[in-house]
Amino acid sequence: MGGTRVELVCVAPVASLRKEPDPRAELSDECFSGMDAISVDRSGVWSLVETCYGYRGWALADNFANAAPWAPDRQISHAFADVLSGPSYQSGALETLPAAARVRATGKVSDDWVEVATASGLIGWVRSVFVEPIPRREAALADEAKLRNSLVATARSFLGVQYRWGGKTGAGIDCSGLCSLSYFLNGIVIFRDAVFKPETLREIPRSALKPGDLLYFPGHVGMYLGDGRVIHSTSPLNGVVINSLDPSAADYRAVLDERLEQCGSIFW
Repeated sequence: MGGTRVELVCVAPVASLRKEPDPRAELSDECFSGMDAISVDRSGVWSLVETCYGYRGWALADNFANAAPWAPDRQISHAFADVLSGPSYQSGALETLPAAARVRATGKVSDDWVEVATASGLIGWVRSVFVEPIPRREAALADEAKLRNSLVATARSFLGVQYRWGGKTGAGIDCSGLCSLSYFLNGIVIFRDAVFKPETLREIPRSALKPGDLLYFPGHVGMYLGDGRVIHSTSPLNGVVINSLDPSAADYRAVLDERLEQCGSIFW
């Protein structure tokens, strides 16, 4: 193994990143169409890739291509969006992209539809409500109240999605996938695992929690919604749910209340 580091772009709708170069190996993350990556190593049909947020895993090499000509300016904002051959529901589906996939607007619009180019080279139409400009960190942080509301709304949009270890889509998502994706969709990059990282978060006391802040437990992370409530993806409860830290609440979970280790905020 070994080779030159090469700038890549994901061309598969969803590329599975695994712990080992084996389709049966543990899923560690998912990379989406249009996202930047770097080829770190190569082993046959597999590449060890590093995502744009610094996470590594083994993926099928043909899920990625050289990034040179790619310049996306939009992202999919719905759980999934079909890229259709024409601006109508009767048109054939060319590709189905998950939330956070990157596309490029061609400039053509038709009623409630916008034409986009995908990283795989397809040109097709997406409902305009399912695509938005790629948010930028500086602009997002400029309005704290708006960003907090948006983070909560994004996380809530995954309510009921099944738990999937290493997953990060509306088909299946884990705890850190839910939190990191909710932030990523709003222009903020945080660490992908359920580990507090002072490089991206400021530690705050439990009493200072506000909506959108993160709560860290042993091997688990959730997002604070306010009023003592937490949204998280949990295997014991089979997916994305809301629980309370208040012992008097019907949806109280003692394990969350009693095992909270750290709280973090992106607001300094």
